[in-house]
Amino acid sequence: MVEYDAIHTYYNDLSGHIQAVVKVYSAMPTFTVQQDRHSIIVHTPHIDIGFSQEHGGLYLLRTKHRPNVLSHGPSFPALDVQVGLDAIWLAQRTFVRYLNHTITERNDTIDIAIMIGIGPLIVYDRYHIVGTLITRRVSVKNVSEDEVQLHAVRLALPWACIGEPEACRFEAPGHRIHPHTTVNITLPPADPKIPHFFKPTTIDQWALEQAPIVTSGLIALHNPLLPQTLLCWYHSEVEPATPSIDGNRTGLTLTHELMLADRLNTEIALNGGTQYILLLEQPWDEALKVFQQSHGDTRRYTPIEPTSWVRDAAIYEVYPAHFDGFRGLAAQLPHLQALGINTLCMLPIWTFDNPHQQLWDENWTCRSNPYAISHFGTIEPTLGTPDDIRYLVEQAHAHSMRVVVDLPLIGCSQESPYVVEHPEWFCQNEDGTFLHSSEVVGSYCFDWTNTDLRNHVIEQAQQQLVAYDFDGYRAMVPRTPPINWASHISHHASTSSLAVIAMLRELRQALTNAKLDMILFTPFGGPIYDSIADLAIDEPVHHQFFRTALGSLAPEELGQWLYDLRTSLPPDTIRACFVESYYSHQVNAISNGMRGSRISRLLLAGMVFCGFVPLIRAGQEDIDDAFITRLFHVRATHSALRYGTVHYNAIMSDNPDIFGILSENQHECLLCLLNMGPDRHTITIQIPTNITDTLNTACTLTELLRDIQWNEAGQTIWSRTDIPILQLTLAPFEAYCFHIKPVTNSGIRRNHRANKATRQASVQPTQEKKLTETPLSLLEARYPTSGEQKG
Repeated sequence: MVEYDAIHTYYNDLSGHIQAVVKVYSAMPTFTVQQDRHSIIVHTPHIDIGFSQEHGGLYLLRTKHRPNVLSHGPSFPALDVQVGLDAIWLAQRTFVRYLNHTITERNDTIDIAIMIGIGPLIVYDRYHIVGTLITRRVSVKNVSEDEVQLHAVRLALPWACIGEPEACRFEAPGHRIHPHTTVNITLPPADPKIPHFFKPTTIDQWALEQAPIVTSGLIALHNPLLPQTLLCWYHSEVEPATPSIDGNRTGLTLTHELMLADRLNTEIALNGGTQYILLLEQPWDEALKVFQQSHGDTRRYTPIEPTSWVRDAAIYEVYPAHFDGFRGLAAQLPHLQALGINTLCMLPIWTFDNPHQQLWDENWTCRSNPYAISHFGTIEPTLGTPDDIRYLVEQAHAHSMRVVVDLPLIGCSQESPYVVEHPEWFCQNEDGTFLHSSEVVGSYCFDWTNTDLRNHVIEQAQQQLVAYDFDGYRAMVPRTPPINWASHISHHASTSSLAVIAMLRELRQALTNAKLDMILFTPFGGPIYDSIADLAIDEPVHHQFFRTALGSLAPEELGQWLYDLRTSLPPDTIRACFVESYYSHQVNAISNGMRGSRISRLLLAGMVFCGFVPLIRAGQEDIDDAFITRLFHVRATHSALRYGTVHYNAIMSDNPDIFGILSENQHECLLCLLNMGPDRHTITIQIPTNITDTLNTACTLTELLRDIQWNEAGQTIWSRTDIPILQLTLAPFEAYCFHIKPVTNSGIRRNHRANKATRQASVQPTQEKKLTETPLSLLEARYPTSGEQKG
């Protein structure tokens, strides 16, 4: 009950903010029960929750004096289980029946257990209620005489809606979904000729990512016309869950599908992860801040403090074969240093299935690749010798660069000696054969519950960190966690899916003992890695930037999406992003085809402006050498881009193609603009008054990417009264970073009269009046705190 106590403490600590303190009644219960032959309704001091006596499903959830937020559609069970070799969902094949229930009170918390029969199984659907926060867990028990193979469990909130459907909005921060999407999101495209990817309501592959690997799994509903928000998320360190939604025109069913799997013998029960449900009398932006705090409290760990140099990193991802091996890469270090790179991230350098002993040519369709390693203890000979690695690292350090190596943890080559020598290190299919990885060609999946495997990899990683003086590792963990159906294991099958997390905690401790300022980072940004990794690559950010450039997402929507993402994360977590990476051919092939384009440069600049640590792939500099050099120089010399506060959507523009970002710290204010449209525009923008009020004199605009003093139709100096409203001419698909610099009184009087005439001639009065009458308070009403985020 440790986790429950933590949740209760949280609610008491935040009582003034979310008004969810549970009072302790010594003489009377804190709940009442209303029951008839159709339903059971539990009335608590803060919410009413109800269950069907037909199938046991959750059908009622409301705060006091508010309508039910569920059941805006036909009744159906709020859970389902997937069983058998053919993996069928039982609720679609058999009758789901309510059996019994219990309601207990402990101090100021309420526990409800609904016993549900479904085929050969009994499912205990448990709800722990503190204020308006509901912690939901399930246990699955086999009551038949035969073994039942369990594959997954679905936990649903059926047909949810806040207020009228037309005004209800769906949110999924960190997922590839539009912010403020209507409940029609699950309906098919109106025009079948338009590719689904370009539709505003797209839910394509990976649109909703697994929790807690890639995201928190947060899915939510709110209504801008009502101060009420329904949030639902998932957490477990044993099994992941995939969020999903289904709906009609009146509501959405919010679901988490738990990867809970095992062979259940008679009378054997299996417990799943935790779904959290929080119903708040708060608008979306305020509810999201509450989630940020509550999510941290409902987890059993705290984020680490990242290594000091992580925010300054500019990462170059490379396989040494790109330069003919370690020595060839070492020869490129002066050029990479001049480019602004300060961190090398090398793909795996260990032996892999390479029968012809040739340098790998980045052919991902061949039999094997460096991620399907053969042995952690031997270096790939085509790249060079151990002495060559030491030389490379020494030269990198001499050029003020750090060296990080990919640590492949998904599996190893089918030809690896590990397969014969340690068959117990691998996951198995139901038929006893080794489980092939769907992510790495020609490899078998590791089972990280195996202690010997964990010890071997940790020992090798620690020894080589010391021997070669590496500065850390990127832990290449599986995106699709494996399930081990081997008969010899003592734990349930899905325990293997997230067992790599425990291994990474042990690894981090061992590496820190060896080198205090080392770095460990991951390719995914889910909350489960916050207590392990100094840095995580945020792939959904990559997708949302591309969708904006391709017209599928409006720049204003991108700003809101980024604000929601940052607000949902722990405050000081650091994220990296990329335009190209070694695996972009799998997740977004078009990005590779855009190399050297204006869009590619635009997006890289946008990611830097938004405070992300940049990662580029070897070869990008071949075409964009000058641009990358200038961009990374600007980032390195202007601390606001690394340590400043980022304001999304804080700049009002008369053109919807413009994405504006303000990045500031105590030393400087940078005005960053992206023209995401195909046309040259002369735009009018309004800078928030809380920025302009700090200016006591006239200013110049220095455009940092081009290293020029801006000249707009002859105007080079802007008076203090000019600055709040600016006219700027921007080229299509181009990025700009303006440094607002105060100037002395010299020359101001001489330029003032000409500047005023130019301004009056170029700005239409109606447009100027409209912008002038849009104060910052209106921005803050739309985007609370002006989208302020720590970079």
